[in-house]
Amino acid sequence: MELLLTSDSPMLSVAFYHREEIISLHKKVSYIEAFLNNSEKQISSYGAMTDLEVRIKGFANAAEDKIEFGLREAMMAEDETRRGKAHEELCESLQQVAKDIDRVQ
Repeated sequence: MELLLTSDSPMLSVAFYHREEIISLHKKVSYIEAFLNNSEKQISSYGAMTDLEVRIKGFANAAEDKIEFGLREAMMAEDETRRGKAHEELCESLQQVAKDIDRVQ
């Protein structure tokens, strides 16, 4: 995440535009990541994922897909109008993912 916010990549303008949402989401995702890493250790001991772990993993994959799609759309927009619309949709996606994480926590 730090690399994204400090690099010279085309993603920089997208990251800068959505900086607050990305930082907030990063903190929340770190919580989920720690939970899943801890769960992986328990899975290797017990051999099966719980229903909650399966749901969280599915949510995480869906959230990743939403964010990647939004970033791609924002970066590839051909004109200012489409770029603005893509930024709005990405912002909405980031906010929705953050709300979804809050429900999981």
